[in-house]
Amino acid sequence: MRNFLRISSLLCGAAALTLASESATAQAPSAIASASIGGAPPALAERLASMPDGIVRLSFPAKAGACGNGARAVDATRSIVSDGTNRYSVTGSRTPVSLEPGLGRGAASWCQDGDVNVALTITARNVVDARTYVGGFGRADAKRGQDLGAVSAVEAVDYLLGLTSHLDKAAIDRALLAVMLADGVNLTERFVALALDRSKPVPARERAVWYLAQLEGDEVSTALAGLLRDAGTEQWPREAAQRGIIARVDASRRS
Repeated sequence: MRNFLRISSLLCGAAALTLASESATAQAPSAIASASIGGAPPALAERLASMPDGIVRLSFPAKAGACGNGARAVDATRSIVSDGTNRYSVTGSRTPVSLEPGLGRGAASWCQDGDVNVALTITARNVVDARTYVGGFGRADAKRGQDLGAVSAVEAVDYLLGLTSHLDKAAIDRALLAVMLADGVNLTERFVALALDRSKPVPARERAVWYLAQLEGDEVSTALAGLLRDAGTEQWPREAAQRGIIARVDASRRS
């Protein structure tokens, strides 16, 4: 009860985040629900469907500020990427490891900008894993398998979102991390659409709300408020949206 009272207060008074006005919130569900996810253009889906088992690499434009250390290798070094604000480990969780040049040790002490790079593992003609890098591929994937080269950010994002139907929880996290780093794609609508899609596995929907809360922009707060206020939404997405709003307000107060 205390949390819901706190959220009610935040929704009414947190002007710094420009949380949705009543009219904006009323419009949000229809605009968000109409977002199409997982509808990869046939060109990319067909190319991948024709690939043999093994590793297939692809790249697409990254948002400004994204960078990575490309470290993940057979010695279990952890790949870390940044969206320009937060840093994320290979699992998608936030990490305090420094990516500033000259700080830290080893592979964690540098951060290179460049495209988002994804290494897909194909087994029995199905994609079973996705590993995300920025600025190059990790040594474990850089020279293995086949390289599809550059694709558009929209193609890649919609394809990766479609994969969340059958990937396991860890692979879903790595795929959504790549999605979050994409340039020039409306990620707010796509993450909310995924969160509301009851045909998708719960881990994918949960992580969609988590990644949504990491994005910048007033429209993100509007979308979270819409999820929280939508009586037709299940309880757990509403609670996840509540946590996201609290985290964003707390972060704004610290900045």
